[in-house]
Amino acid sequence: MIEKPETRSRQIFKILWSIALFVFIIAGTFVIVSIGQGYRYDPTTGSVVQNGLLILDSKPNAANVIINDVPLNIQTSDSVSLPPGVHSVRLQKEGFREWAKSIKLASSEVMVVNYPLLFPEKLETKPVLAFSENSSIYMGPSNRQFMVADAGRVRVFSVTTPTAPPKSYEFADPKVTATDISWSRAGNVALITTSDQKRYLFRDDADEQLTDITTRMNGIQSFEWFEQSSREIVYLNSENKTLYSFDLLSSELPSVITENVVRYTTGRGGIAAIVNTPASVTATDSRLLLLDGRGETLAASLKDFKKISQLYVGSFENKNYIAYSIGDQVKVSIPNTEPKLDIEFTLPIGAEGFYASDNDRFLLAQKGNSFASIDIDERDISSFTLDSSTLSNIRAVGHGRFLAVADGKLVSFEFDGANKVTIGDASNFPVCIDTDESKILSFLLPKNSTTYNLQSTSLLLPSATQ
Repeated sequence: MIEKPETRSRQIFKILWSIALFVFIIAGTFVIVSIGQGYRYDPTTGSVVQNGLLILDSKPNAANVIINDVPLNIQTSDSVSLPPGVHSVRLQKEGFREWAKSIKLASSEVMVVNYPLLFPEKLETKPVLAFSENSSIYMGPSNRQFMVADAGRVRVFSVTTPTAPPKSYEFADPKVTATDISWSRAGNVALITTSDQKRYLFRDDADEQLTDITTRMNGIQSFEWFEQSSREIVYLNSENKTLYSFDLLSSELPSVITENVVRYTTGRGGIAAIVNTPASVTATDSRLLLLDGRGETLAASLKDFKKISQLYVGSFENKNYIAYSIGDQVKVSIPNTEPKLDIEFTLPIGAEGFYASDNDRFLLAQKGNSFASIDIDERDISSFTLDSSTLSNIRAVGHGRFLAVADGKLVSFEFDGANKVTIGDASNFPVCIDTDESKILSFLLPKNSTTYNLQSTSLLLPSATQ
């Protein structure tokens, strides 16, 4: 039987239709999967690019998210897929001030923005404690406690519960006062220098007693705390230029760290030491070393170490780094990366101070009211200026934020100068403390007053969800 031509044509058509349908399904599936993974066609470049992912969080959370002036049906802590480029991000929550910033997202980048701290629309400040004008107030670096020194005693207060009875340490002679208090970097240990014959008293959070270690400190003029140990200090012998470390409560002799040291500093990243070669009799041919658990690593070779005005050593996510300034040049070296990474930029007016965020990710180089902000993680550099004629008492307080006294007011701002908030009066302001991110404690000495007032400024509303 001979097959009719139209029957054969119909079969061929069915086969071609099936193939086309199969190709369409495969292509459609590919497109859907690609879109789901953030891929899209960019008509400006004629190419296919992948979106970036923005993960948002805030304190308090559950804030509404607005991207490029478009409200989204998400809240912090959620994520959103966005095309590469610059985007306007705003966070809004009832009862709180709006948080706003522009972010630059790269193709396939995952950016985590977890530092926004939302301030209430109305900041309420109330008095907490009062101290005599003759008291000396010392704040611990951990932002969790502070010490008040009066005649014959020192008292340690908790920042979280400042009205709770403090730990009190009485001196044998009621006329003796503490002239200086040096806290360990962890804040759990303090070395107290007294007015009578310069005694050294060691105080530990775990110990209710003060231990006299004056004999142990004999001959040591200055020192810094070693980051890796709460009882270990680092000091430089000015006669033999040798850097030592030793345990304050141990009977063992000091240990040699390195020799030919002309300057050093300690920090979360270890020790930054400027070392001259043994044959060097001038300030040339010096080496800037990073001394951490990995040994000695060369961070930079220096022609004249005396030109270094600022020196800082930090660590973020196991990346130990050294920051230093020479004239108007600010340099950051991360020597333990492969290859070694250096970040350099010019701050035209120079740098008179370094201030790191609580986790060492953001480093501010400051001169007057001008700042350069270095993001150690992203290797980004930005600059900003605070609108103030006087600026002092700059300190990190968590969430990538800093506190400072600007023109007699206590202000808070983020690492890039954004979202600045004026908290209140800060005339004669000696110290400020951020606590568990629910309040800020500040000391204020009002004019014509003989009493320091410890004030608490609430950062959360009673109905705020955490």
